[in-house]
Amino acid sequence: MKNNKILQIVKKIYSSFKLMILRPVGRLLKRFYRSVKAGVLMALRNPKSFLSQTLAFVFRWWKRFVVGLILVAIAFYPIIGFLSEEIDDNPDFGGPVVASNQMQSIQTAQALIRREVVTHGWKANLPIVFPSSVLDNMPSFQMGIMDALAAFAGAYPDEKLQRSSEMLAYPGRTWYLNFSSYLKPTKPAQRVYRKAMALLRSYNDDLKNGQAAPLTAKDLSHVIRAMREDLRHSTFKIDEKLELASERVIDFGADNVFYKTKGKLYADALLMRDLKRDYVGLIDTPEMEVAFNDAIDALTKAYQYNPGIILNGKADGFLVPSHLAVQGFYTMQAIDALKSLQNFLSTGNE
Repeated sequence: MKNNKILQIVKKIYSSFKLMILRPVGRLLKRFYRSVKAGVLMALRNPKSFLSQTLAFVFRWWKRFVVGLILVAIAFYPIIGFLSEEIDDNPDFGGPVVASNQMQSIQTAQALIRREVVTHGWKANLPIVFPSSVLDNMPSFQMGIMDALAAFAGAYPDEKLQRSSEMLAYPGRTWYLNFSSYLKPTKPAQRVYRKAMALLRSYNDDLKNGQAAPLTAKDLSHVIRAMREDLRHSTFKIDEKLELASERVIDFGADNVFYKTKGKLYADALLMRDLKRDYVGLIDTPEMEVAFNDAIDALTKAYQYNPGIILNGKADGFLVPSHLAVQGFYTMQAIDALKSLQNFLSTGNE
């Protein structure tokens, strides 16, 4: 009995589907086929008549066609833009494993640049004609990554890494034309970042061939200090935003600060993970290994904080939370963990 009832229900659903959808669609397809067939036959038998009728149709309907295209573009413009957003904070991301005398952190820095510039596409400098120009969270995240990589590379004394740091500090919103200077042609950010990526690759090749100075504890200490200073700059930006916090539901600038800081924290977490491998010979005590792991964990915890909508309420507010304040707290924990690790390095090399 139950099977019969189910079969009857299925038949009714199919009958309704056939009556409401299949038959109307079939009639439309038949009409379309007949129209196309008639048009093809007319074009073959009487090309002049076909051309004149086609032109008459175009001239009669072109305004409606153009208006329709504009409406479709307006409707799909933001949808296409938001579909292209990808804030990639994969904790397992990294470059291919390198030789023992090369730096895995440099390899991961290259891979991050390639991923954001080539794979995901650089979104920060797109003009309004591109649907992705409506995005602001992903561009902020991408620029935060580049800022972190610039601080990382600039902490080393090597000339190639210094040059790559300068390139990674290139303004991320620069496109092929400078709209603030009468459309003067200029270098787009993604082209400059690719050159920085090539310099990082070249430095790793130098290490492999013994043409670059070996790594030292002093270099690692400088890197950690550079990370701390870069993250501290982000906390200043957070403080500036918090001073302007109110009970407004949405602050359209808070998410930019949040995601740029998130990008820095994410890149630093991956770099610290690989620096632990690069400087494995320096981690010669259980206390130093714990300090290294604490720094990585603090950075990871900070970048993985990910509320759905960024709200910038007052710290003592009742209705509107302050997500920036929470991120600032996690960021300060990461800074303190990096400072503790740096103190271990200084103590171990006195």
